[in-house]
Amino acid sequence: MVLTSSAAHEAERRLKWYEQHKIRTTTPSLSESYRKYLEEEGAFASLPKTTTDALLPLYISTLNDLTPITDGAAVFRDHSNGQASIYLVRAICLVVCKTKHAAPFLRLTDFGPLLEPLEFASKLLAGLDAAIKADLEPNRIVKIQILALMHLHNDGLAGVDRASSYLSQAICEAWSMCIHLKIPGNPDNDECKYLWWSLRNFDRLGKPIMAAAPFFIDDADIGVERIEPKRDDYRSQIMAVSLALGDLMTTATRAYKAGATTAVDSCWEFPLLSEITGGSNFHQFHMSHRGKTLADLTFQST
Repeated sequence: MVLTSSAAHEAERRLKWYEQHKIRTTTPSLSESYRKYLEEEGAFASLPKTTTDALLPLYISTLNDLTPITDGAAVFRDHSNGQASIYLVRAICLVVCKTKHAAPFLRLTDFGPLLEPLEFASKLLAGLDAAIKADLEPNRIVKIQILALMHLHNDGLAGVDRASSYLSQAICEAWSMCIHLKIPGNPDNDECKYLWWSLRNFDRLGKPIMAAAPFFIDDADIGVERIEPKRDDYRSQIMAVSLALGDLMTTATRAYKAGATTAVDSCWEFPLLSEITGGSNFHQFHMSHRGKTLADLTFQST
């Protein structure tokens, strides 16, 4: 009975702390020179409506379920009402701007020039980076989402290292907000759960890219339930497959750990695709989410 009471008290304490610290109530104090620097970097800028109205639906149709960092449809609705974070909207546009269909809409201002994808992304990233470092985003959950989205952009000579740094910051913020632990009564429970497991997926699946870098997240430290595939929930099915791939990556990289005694993999039996995708309607997934293109399917049929 004492343990139950103690657990209930701990849960109540976590929820209270989360509610108190989710939104920063004070505005960062910026000197005149620092504010001028932020303005020059584009930290305060909002993208024109022609750009956001094209890129946000593009994100929703291609990446929203595949990388469920945030609810793209909800962000789009909030943006149409002037309630969405301008930094989150810009981070979403940063991720999707290099797709072919985004090319005709890459303007930073209403009457500004049409930019090439890499130039548009570079300017967008510079402003976002300055805004995050200045702590301009008051919602700490949204800040984690922004950092996670920034992690997905890794162009340039230092792109991979920079992307890893953004992921590290996102995970540290997530730890500080305790979204890796159960918080009974948390009104943002689903949002936080998908955000946390997205970070874990990025950590696991980014391992081959970062080569010798260790995982940031140890599964033994996670106290929130894994997302299980639900029959009528496409997002949960994709997440379940991603988590299974993350588990496989953990196993596959054991031989490359610093403390490994051998450089040769043990003879583990590699799982079949049907085993990894079990519990999901994988054959009904969006074609691009299965790593397929129309050309692939045409080739197979012929």
